[in-house]
Amino acid sequence: MEDEAEFDARKFLDDLARSGADHAQVVAARPSAPELADSMKTLIGLFYEFLDAYRVEAAEARSEEPEQTYEWYPLAGSTCEADYDWLQPYVLEFCAAQKPVSLQWLGTNPTRNPSSWRVDHLKRCLNTVIDNLSAIGTLVSSADHLRAPITLARSALEAAAMGCYLVDETVTREERLRRTLNLHFQDLTESLMGGPVDGHEGEDELEIQELMAFATLLGMKVTQPARKYLAPVILAEGRSQRDSTARLLDELLPDLGRSMWRSLSAVAHSRAATGSLLPDEHVLPHKLKPWQRTEAVAWHTLPSLFVLAELSTRMNSGMGWDLSEFYEAIQAITYQWATAGGLYDKQIREDLGLPARG
Repeated sequence: MEDEAEFDARKFLDDLARSGADHAQVVAARPSAPELADSMKTLIGLFYEFLDAYRVEAAEARSEEPEQTYEWYPLAGSTCEADYDWLQPYVLEFCAAQKPVSLQWLGTNPTRNPSSWRVDHLKRCLNTVIDNLSAIGTLVSSADHLRAPITLARSALEAAAMGCYLVDETVTREERLRRTLNLHFQDLTESLMGGPVDGHEGEDELEIQELMAFATLLGMKVTQPARKYLAPVILAEGRSQRDSTARLLDELLPDLGRSMWRSLSAVAHSRAATGSLLPDEHVLPHKLKPWQRTEAVAWHTLPSLFVLAELSTRMNSGMGWDLSEFYEAIQAITYQWATAGGLYDKQIREDLGLPARG
């Protein structure tokens, strides 16, 4: 049996130093934190301009003064517009037959059609994405923050995914309605759990009951949970459980969405992240290097950028708002942030003439 080679401590230390120097070159070649901040600011500014231009166009198409309304409207030919037209006779029938008395069904309420509720949900989702990604850009600029921008990335991811869920043209109009009604049930239940507002006692409960009656009119089965804090739900055909963020992300980002969302959620709730160890778990926060924060933030922001790109494509059919030019912009920014997150280090090493990492 041959003797094992003696351990060469000097060679080991030299190799370690060389590896560290090589890695420093790679990090220096990545996009910097200020560059990431500038690109995110540009991207979100462009996105907002696109959305507002279509908001104005859609308002003017309805002969409304754009500066006098904050509503978003779908354009002709979109699924949201078609769903509105399909639902309107049912809304009128329900109001005539059931004579609901809650504010959401009043004849003077211009948004009593569930398709309008969907657009309102979508608007909130996109406003959340815009605000959170913009804030991530602001926080990453100094490379001083780690968990705050990652928590914002979770919120942006969930909001972008919910937007995709709402304007999904691959499902039937009945399925889109089911999703919208469930979200409305959740909103009303959250309001109910918040306690009564002076002068509006019992209104949330009344709206829930009337919404259940409307769903029944359309032939939908509403399940009333035994626990009061859970919203009524219309289950998808063939399913025994509510829709979930995890399932939605499995569909949008196969093999990546669920695990990344759980890692982001762990950070947001101060739990140990599984599969995505943050550098401040093994290094004192004040000893972290700027590149470590930048790398982690960039990596954890990628899922929200991926899903936002998908949402931008769905807006064309869903709202009639063509965001194809924005889609191209987001692809470029995603590549930049992926590079900052270390995904293209192998290519950087090749470009620098450095040996492959063992």
